[in-house]
Amino acid sequence: MKILMNKKILLISSLVYMALTFLLPIDKTGFNPSIGFKATDTFLSEYGEYIVFGMTLIVAIIISMESNIGKFLNKLISIKWIYIASYSIMVMALVLFILGIPGLWWSWITIGSFLVMILVTPIILENKIPKIDALLLGAGVAYFIMAVWEIPYLYGLWKYWEAPQGMPFHNIFISIEFYLPIIAIGLFTAVLIIMKNSKILKKNIHVKLSIVFLVITIIGYAIWFMVGFPCNPYCDIKTGVWIATPFNYNINLLVRLTKVTANLSFLSLIGFWNFKRINK
Repeated sequence: MKILMNKKILLISSLVYMALTFLLPIDKTGFNPSIGFKATDTFLSEYGEYIVFGMTLIVAIIISMESNIGKFLNKLISIKWIYIASYSIMVMALVLFILGIPGLWWSWITIGSFLVMILVTPIILENKIPKIDALLLGAGVAYFIMAVWEIPYLYGLWKYWEAPQGMPFHNIFISIEFYLPIIAIGLFTAVLIIMKNSKILKKNIHVKLSIVFLVITIIGYAIWFMVGFPCNPYCDIKTGVWIATPFNYNINLLVRLTKVTANLSFLSLIGFWNFKRINK
């Protein structure tokens, strides 16, 4: 157990897990939730996500005011439990994937990679900024990345799959509108925490490698478009049913790689790879 509570071991484990999220073959055949989860799906799709993400922003606003609530929340957070939660999420996400248990419109190992990104942020920034601040920073960036990633995806889905079926261009804005509040919430949350801890964070920024991962993300997306945007599944606009296409492992790997490199762009920025300093 003591070995697992080592920063290097956790970060290397997180890196291995993130690699598995795009190396393991995942065939997402549709977005139709089972009957037992339709209420949850409706809640999250219509307004529930805004409530969940909005609570993070509210906490960030309170924390940025230097209130005693921030000090209280920081005392409640245990680094030991962050380690335990990180390993638990990685294991559970992989088990859910191996057992073939579907999410609502997500794959569990992808959601797991974002949760792990959030949880390792206070590990990387331990003894630099308060634990609650680091968790909020990780959460804000995770919301931002998740939502921004969807924008070019929605355009590609329309251009290559929906436009040929007769869907007008302006219809994609209906989908994009759903993500705009999430982008704003994530951005404001991250900015508030950065402003509060700007002096310390400036000393712990590692730009070069972060830019490399960002460029890889952009190139990955560009290749996806250049090869005709293979997409599984796509929506039949007449029936509203998501239709599965033949599984393409190489494209699946490329698409999920862009999510991992986007996450690593942030983690690299705050010092993910600086093992010598990070273990002090």
